Amino acid sequence: RGKSADRPSMDTFASKIKASAERFVAFALALVLLGALWSTALGRLSEQSTAETLLTRAGTDIINPLLTANDSGIGETLYQQLQSTAKAKPNAALPIGFLKISVPGKAIAGKSFADGSRVIYAAIADAYYRLGPAGVFALPAQLQSVVSGYTPFVQQTGGVKSPLPNLPIPQLPAFASQLYTAVGITPTTLTAEGHATNTARSLWLWIIAGVLALALVLMNRGWDRLWSVAWPLFHSSWHIALFGLLATVLVNVKSAQAAPYLPILTLISGTFMTVFYISAGLGIALVIVSLVGNRVAPAGKASAAPHGDTRDYAAEATPAAGYGRPVVNAQPASPEPHAGGYRAAPAYDERPTTPGYPSPNYPPQPTPDAPGYYPPSQYGQQSPQGYPPPQAYPPQPGYPPPPANDEPPTPRYPEYPQRP
Repeated sequence: RGKSADRPSMDTFASKIKASAERFVAFALALVLLGALWSTALGRLSEQSTAETLLTRAGTDIINPLLTANDSGIGETLYQQLQSTAKAKPNAALPIGFLKISVPGKAIAGKSFADGSRVIYAAIADAYYRLGPAGVFALPAQLQSVVSGYTPFVQQTGGVKSPLPNLPIPQLPAFASQLYTAVGITPTTLTAEGHATNTARSLWLWIIAGVLALALVLMNRGWDRLWSVAWPLFHSSWHIALFGLLATVLVNVKSAQAAPYLPILTLISGTFMTVFYISAGLGIALVIVSLVGNRVAPAGKASAAPHGDTRDYAAEATPAAGYGRPVVNAQPASPEPHAGGYRAAPAYDERPTTPGYPSPNYPPQPTPDAPGYYPPSQYGQQSPQGYPPPQAYPPQPGYPPPPANDEPPTPRYPEYPQRP
């Protein structure tokens, strides 16, 4: 039993288990929030109006130059032939060999190359969103794979010519294209099917994140509840927000090189990246609020009393009636044993007044208004050597008066003789 003091107490063990569980839940919350934010951002990007605008700009500014460089697409020569067909047969479908969809000639009649190309790729974007990549293009297998999985953030291989300058952002190697598939960026992302998938996934992830956040709130008290949720929110988004800010700086510094990609990057920044900007800003704002709250209202932090302790310590510390009165003619403290003999114990007014230690006025002296008080008699006897005489109090209503003329009090039981 003597070794039990060296072992960790159950409270220490329970606190360590609680801290480990809290760290695990916070880490899980950060991961789930990252997935929820990513799915939400993809859901915003894949909304029909946003997706079709993005696909139209990508078709005219990126995909069409890539196709024309590989003997496909809509070049100046082909467009002039399409204009002639449109004027001759405005209601007939334009003969565009690499498309599976039909575009009426009257849609581009009398328009310039830039405007006509935009009309054609707007029709392609609408069909792409509804049918997916397989229902739009009729390209050779090599070009089909490039068009379906093209992204300016990954290096292009496979012998496909590209007249476009590289994006002024560090590009990932070609094998990293599988990484985009793993995080949900696929040829069907900007389609109605992809939008439904991202929306359903984000809903479930937000529900799981809410449960984990509630668990963290229940594990903490006061302003620490806000603190425990704010940090996972910030850590789930700050790195992607920082990447977006760095990309914006690089694109603005090398604006000439990034000119073909600028409209697309602006649209992505305004829809996709905004989710992470808001999340990171909200997370750091909540951290600051919790810090200020702990400074301004420290009472919101956990008190020293354990959970479930409802005792009123302030009421218990209040002395009862008659307590706390000054000690009159207090007798010297009884001697205490000492290694070298005996030494006098310190007086009550010399003892510390720390919590749990008696105050200088403790124990209280009897007072006339205390229940059961009986005034001391005065016989005129000599007090013990070195002690002050007992103090007499004036008679109180309801109590017998003190004996007069220094006579001893009447015995309670007269039939028995008093011992001298």
